[in-house]
Amino acid sequence: MSSDNGSTFVLATGTTTWGKTQTHGYSVSTDFNVQVKAQDRADNNSTALVRLVHYDKNATFTSTTTSSFTNVTTVTITGTTDINATCKIDPSSSVAFASMATLMSASNSGLSHSGSVSVSAGINTFYVKCQDTQANTSGNFTVSFEVNITGSGPPASSPSPPGGGTPGGSGGLPPQAQAPAIVREIVATARSFSQTPGMPDVNRLLSLVGASSAAIENAARASEKVQFNRELSVTKLTDGGKKRFESTISIHVSNIARTELRNVVVVEEVPKSIAADASQIQSTMPFTVLQSDPILSFTIDRIPANGEAIVSYTVTKEVKQSGFLTSFASAPIVSQASFDQPVIESTELTPAKPKKSPAVGSAVQSTPFPTGMVSAAVIVLVLIVGAAYWFWKRKR
Repeated sequence: MSSDNGSTFVLATGTTTWGKTQTHGYSVSTDFNVQVKAQDRADNNSTALVRLVHYDKNATFTSTTTSSFTNVTTVTITGTTDINATCKIDPSSSVAFASMATLMSASNSGLSHSGSVSVSAGINTFYVKCQDTQANTSGNFTVSFEVNITGSGPPASSPSPPGGGTPGGSGGLPPQAQAPAIVREIVATARSFSQTPGMPDVNRLLSLVGASSAAIENAARASEKVQFNRELSVTKLTDGGKKRFESTISIHVSNIARTELRNVVVVEEVPKSIAADASQIQSTMPFTVLQSDPILSFTIDRIPANGEAIVSYTVTKEVKQSGFLTSFASAPIVSQASFDQPVIESTELTPAKPKKSPAVGSAVQSTPFPTGMVSAAVIVLVLIVGAAYWFWKRKR
């Protein structure tokens, strides 16, 4: 906290200290409002400054995934967080959050999460990291489970034991078939600069889906409150010697307003070079196809002031890193969002100036007469003197 003169700051604890800059610490466990007033030595009080302070902590992920599965090749990992967060999954514990393979879909105001992963027979271990709305990233949370693959009989190459029957005796279980492990490797990443969509972006994109002029104007106002970054992550999957690719485009939506945004609808035009139509697009998050060309929309429940949310979609092809940033015709836009007035209008705390009379013997600073008024007075005086001289000369 700071002021433009040496003032005292009084906080809820009753702490009183003098000076232009004050620092006070408190133990908190949730978001809270702080109200601060300043008082100078002449007992003049400032107006109250109110700040919404966000409790800063890393999210904690608790897995609710079943401990064992039978005859499956994919498993949905589920879990909950104690605060609103975005979570990702990866088979490696050393991958940075931005490059993790699977973005989990979120519900229940960002507290419930789920994401599907490819699995193989035996014990499977994955790692989950979560990032809160202030971009604080947690450490790894380990999720392990067992996958059992059962067969209907012995392998064709296995000889039958003497006397018939199956290996292991009558009623014995056949040996498990081992599914080949799928190897995932991130082979390319790219990220765009921050973009704030302008009126041409909004007008062009919403005109393509037949929006009204009123809807376009509302979207332009809503889009001014956000910035976007696009991020590309290309993963190579090797399965039994066969290779395939998945490319995930993540849209980072940053709230640059001083108030929370709710029910934020993000509209994205996907280039033809990435997907020819909407049927080629997958996502762990619900989305609406506005146009099969394709134009999609995602709805975000809430984005706190100065916070960030992420939506993403995936195509089963290799998107080239070199042309990724130039393939989009425009930035994403926000077609609608609801928001409140800012918690505080002023960003500075300026105590009122002293109103009491100065002490005896102290210097009093005079207020200079405006120079413009002085010039005007001189001109009027010259005109009056000139007119008087002219009348005097005429009478003579």
